[in-house]
Amino acid sequence: MAFGWGTFRHVFSGGDGIIYAITENGDLLWYRHEGRYDGTFRWEFSEGKKVGIGWNMFQNVFSGGDGVIYGITYSGDLLWYRHEGRYDGTFRWAFSEGKKVGIGWGVFQNVFSGGDGIIYAITENGDLMWYCHEGRNDGTFRWTFSEGKKVGVGWVPSNIRQVFGD
Repeated sequence: MAFGWGTFRHVFSGGDGIIYAITENGDLLWYRHEGRYDGTFRWEFSEGKKVGIGWNMFQNVFSGGDGVIYGITYSGDLLWYRHEGRYDGTFRWAFSEGKKVGIGWGVFQNVFSGGDGIIYAITENGDLMWYCHEGRNDGTFRWTFSEGKKVGVGWVPSNIRQVFGD
């Protein structure tokens, strides 16, 4: 069984051994690694299960944990999804379409989740911003602060290369 992981547009973890992959045509595939605790080559299914379509409309996609998936559109909107079929790989979602929970997210170099509604974003000048999505459980447009809080500096790619070498 070989998945060809390098052929996907994007791959990200959903937690609990769940891995999501977005194909070139925008299909969202679900995988569960049964051998995650011992490093064995065991998967729940021999192929990924198609759980979504149209995921090529995003410049960035990441998991927020507990079935929550965020997508940043090319116009900078942050959309919220909840994959209700996350445990069995079924095409079942809390809502048929994503809910817009933010705007202006396209300006960041990188955006990722810290879990529990915490989202980190790296600005163009390398500042690390902290956001708390209070509406993460139901997809409401509700945040702890209207703007993020700066919690770090120097997160630019050139500094990271200096740490790890070229």
